[in-house]
Amino acid sequence: MIAGDVVAVHIYDHVEDGDRAEEFIVYGRVVEVTDKEIVIDSWEYADFNKPYDTNEKRWGILRAAVISIKQLVET
Repeated sequence: MIAGDVVAVHIYDHVEDGDRAEEFIVYGRVVEVTDKEIVIDSWEYADFNKPYDTNEKRWGILRAAVISIKQLVET
């Protein structure tokens, strides 16, 4: 998995006022991969050369919360 790949990330996420974490799937384009997290944009401009804007939706996902990652499209 590298920047630009489109992925489905199956994760555990916290639940406010809940007893345990819930499972979710986040779909998006990989922005960055580090030792601790995976950053993806789930809503971005079609022109990939535009700088990140607050109209886009970006998620930082802790690797410890990842159950699995499925690569959907390569760049």
